[in-house]
Amino acid sequence: MVDLEADDRVKIAREDGTTAVFGVTRVKQFPKESFPTARVYGDIKRAGLRLITCDGLDHRAGTYQDNLVVFANLLDRRVKR
Repeated sequence: MVDLEADDRVKIAREDGTTAVFGVTRVKQFPKESFPTARVYGDIKRAGLRLITCDGLDHRAGTYQDNLVVFANLLDRRVKR
């Protein structure tokens, strides 16, 4: 389960010792059969992050029918000390 929502922060520790801070702009569930590939994986005008996971569990079939996508934009890059 993803507990992120708009205005939350996601911190990513980078190998160069900095931490990239992203602000969540939206969280959206998409059916797998109509997944918006270009919208999720396409070019964007600024540094961004897309977190993609399964959602919409069909308990009878034991499979997930949807994907949940978290959209976020880079807010800050900080040096760890």
